[in-house]
Parts: sequence; C-alpha cells; structure tokens
Amino acid sequence: LIPDECVAGELGILGAYFRSQGEDRFSELMLGRLDDTVFFEWGGGSPAALLPDDNFAVRWTGTFVADQTGLHRFRAQADDGLRIWIDDVQVVDEWEDGGAGPDFDFELDLVAGDRRAIRVEYYESGGDATVRLRLRTPADSDYATVPMANLRPIVDRDGDGLADACAVDCDGDGVSDATAIATGLAEDCNGNGIPDACDIGFEGDAVVAWWRFDEPSDLGRDSGPLGLHLDVSNAGATSMTPVDVIPRTGDLDLGAATFDFSSRLMTLDPDRDLSLVERRFTAEAWVRIDELADDASTPAQRQWLFQRKNPTSDGRIEWAFLVQSGNIHEVCDLGVFGDGPFPTGRQLAMVLGTGSGDAGDKWCVLSDLQIEDGDWHHVSVGWDPIRSEVRFELDGAVDVQRFENRGLNSNAHRFAVGAHVNESGVWNQGIRGLVDEARIRLGLTPLEEMLDRPYDATSADVDGDAIPDECDDGGCLGDLDGDGTVGGGDLGVLFVQWGGPGSGDLDGDGIVGGGDLGILFVGWGPCP
Repeated sequence: LIPDECVAGELGILGAYFRSQGEDRFSELMLGRLDDTVFFEWGGGSPAALLPDDNFAVRWTGTFVADQTGLHRFRAQADDGLRIWIDDVQVVDEWEDGGAGPDFDFELDLVAGDRRAIRVEYYESGGDATVRLRLRTPADSDYATVPMANLRPIVDRDGDGLADACAVDCDGDGVSDATAIATGLAEDCNGNGIPDACDIGFEGDAVVAWWRFDEPSDLGRDSGPLGLHLDVSNAGATSMTPVDVIPRTGDLDLGAATFDFSSRLMTLDPDRDLSLVERRFTAEAWVRIDELADDASTPAQRQWLFQRKNPTSDGRIEWAFLVQSGNIHEVCDLGVFGDGPFPTGRQLAMVLGTGSGDAGDKWCVLSDLQIEDGDWHHVSVGWDPIRSEVRFELDGAVDVQRFENRGLNSNAHRFAVGAHVNESGVWNQGIRGLVDEARIRLGLTPLEEMLDRPYDATSADVDGDAIPDECDDGGCLGDLDGDGTVGGGDLGVLFVQWGGPGSGDLDGDGIVGGGDLGILFVGWGPCP
C-alpha cells in the first residue's frame, strides 16, 4: 500500500497554516488544506476560523509543472513577510514586516513537461494580509494567477506520481533514483531504472559511521570511512548477536556490545562529523532490552541509544535517540510532538535541544512504536528537517511523526552510544542490554537498504570495474583492454595482475590465476 501523502492524484498546492508566537512564525500547526493557487487578499481578516486575524503564517509546498516551452516569469508580493524556494534554491527572501511592498521577480526557462519543486512561506504580523504569486508564460502578455492545472500538492520532480520523499533512493543521497538518472546524476547503462552503482551491489554509500562491535579487544572500532572510533567505558563484548549474517551485506555478525545503566562508548568527534541536525540522516542498530521501562514516571526508565551532547545542560543536546522513552516527555519544555497513545515509557523517541543552558530548553518527538519484550529488535530513526518529520522504524514497521522546529543546536561535539551524560558529567540512563551494528548514514535510508533487509544485486560485476558486465565497453568477458577482441593485450593485463586482485579476476574468486586464464582462452577472438 502506498500512503496517500505519496500519491500525486490532485491539482493545486498544499497549504499548512500556523499560529505564530513572537519570532516563531510557524509555532503551532492549526490547519492543512489543498489550495487552488497562492493568491490571497484577506485584508484585516484571517484565512480560516481556526486562525487569528494577525500573527499567523502559511507554508505552501508542491510542484510546478510547465505546459509551455520558454521563459516563465514569476512575480510575488506580500504583506508582510515572504520567502520562496524553487528546487531548494531560494529565489525570494523578504522576511520582515511591511506593507504590500515592491514586486519580487524571478524567471525559469522551462520545457513543456518540466517540473520544479516550489515552497512558499508567508507570515502576517498585523494590519492587512496579502500574498500574491503570479505568472507570465511565453504565451501571455501580462501576469496572472498561477493556474491550478500547473500545480501538484506534492514534490514530484520526476513525474512518476510519487512524492520524491517516498520514491526509491537506493544510495540514500536524498535524490530519487528516477530523478538522478533523468538529470544525469547517475548512470543507468542497461536502462532498468536502477543506478549502476546500486545495480551491481551495495558499497555502503553515504555511511558516516558504522560500529560493528565484532572485536572484543577493539570494541569501539568504526568501520566507516571517517574512523570515528569510540572509547570504551565499562561496556562489554558478547558473542550473542541478532543474526549470524548481516542480511544487507552478507558479512558475518561476530559480536555485540553489552551495556548497563552507566556504561557507554564515546567519541569527542572533534571535526563534528556527527553534527547532522541541519540535514537528513538515518541512525539504526539492533537492540536487546534486558530491563524494560516499568512506566513513564521517572528518569531512570529512560534508555538512550545515541546521544550527541557535551557534559552540560540537556538544553544543549544536539540530537538523541531513545529506545525506552521513560518520562522524557515531562522534561521537554519546548514541546512534545507525536500522535500516539499516552506515553508508556517504552516508546521510541527523539530529543532535540536549542543550545540553551536551561535543561528544559529541549523538545522531543514520540513514536507510536515501542519495544515491549526482551528479544532482539532492529530500530532506526530518520531525521528530515526539510519536511519537518521524524521517521521511526521498528522491525520494518514505520511511524512518521510531524514536528515544528523549536530550535536546534549544532555546536555539540561529544557523541555516545548506549548512554546519557548530565550537566555534572555523570553518565546515566544507559541501555540495559545489548547493541549491535550501529550505523549512521546521510539521507533517509530506504527501508530496503536497512541492515536487516537482504540485498540481491541485479547485475554482475565480475571484473570489478564498477560497471555492470553487460554494459562494459568491451562487450564480452575477457576483453580487459576494451578493444572489442579477447587477445594478446588482454593476456598481458592478466599476467600483470597475476596472483592479486584486479580486472583479470574473471571467475570472481578474488585472485587472478589459472581459472581466469582458462576463461580468457575460451573467449579468445572477436567479441560477439
């Protein structure tokens, strides 16, 4: 089943209407509706009965679809503040009070059928309320309101009928596969709709850190590209693992880390590689909780899986992921977001801070999903500041919660697995149980790319050149120099690589040797 919000079945643009509080323009979401266009003259009134006459804001999001070829001229005007983005590039920035001031113009040179993501943000402080977005197409002699027929209420750049955020994104870079191929960001030599880099197997693209906990003598080793190794404090090692083989990669799962209330694995992260709140990221792991939360009444019931925070006030948390929420909702003074049941203490949760020295200056997002037994579970959290969403996942079940940004802090530098540190530097509220295969990636990792999901490469890449074999220039197995013939030049390449890895490893056993020589002689001559 495809969620309704992923399907582009309507015309118009999606409007989210907010009550404002001071400088926090998007303080409280009051109404969501499908608008025909962005052209409103409310005067001294409000857009709807739920909203005040003053101090409200609107965020419109969707896709503009061109039905003509040529220069499209846009003109915008507002009373009071106005901001506009096209494909995440800001084209209008007039975020201040004032009467209906000058026109703000921008242009797009489009071909009929082109699609551009559009986001319009507007706020009304006091007095008259007006926002106008008009368009002059190549066929027009003057500006007019943007027709509803040219608007779609979701961001769907590739026109596949799915919101880009819901479309397949095999490498987790935030660009759907269809868009990446259509725009030339990714090659698809065999035309099967899968970028070649994903077609031939999973290489761990976009991985920031990956702690496997396989080596008891080097428990905190980071297998990711940045070497963010963790210092160990009272955490232990165990051979008890959730799986024998990691489904996604085919690697053996040789061990896990054990934690109690005050143990942890920690890195200072001096280069702030794990400072991620300003962009999309996904954090995942397997956990086994040996001591479940009894209720949601005390701090001791909380269990923190990941935390980025210095040993100071909780208001300076950058981001954290709890697998037993305890009473965290009681101390998030800036807001608790979530549409689930009354907190039980066992829910998944994400916590964000503002950078304040006040411990209560943090806000949290609670999931409907909760761990209620002592079995192994795969958990993940996907942070999306662009869509203002947190995606929680538990054993393949997904819960997406919306939030309103109450402030973020990107200045923390200490990162811990399995514990929380308070302002006195005391470590507490840790995982009571086991953690395995903790991984952090940039972008929203598709569910099919989580570590608990098997991966089957569509195409073979026997010669290891990162090109599906059916697309290699040589056109046949053994044509190592790409001249269209298996011959002496290829034999020379094979002998140079003899005894080691390389493109001459035609049988895929990891070593260039006699088996590869036999394959080369079988294919001797012009490629078919």
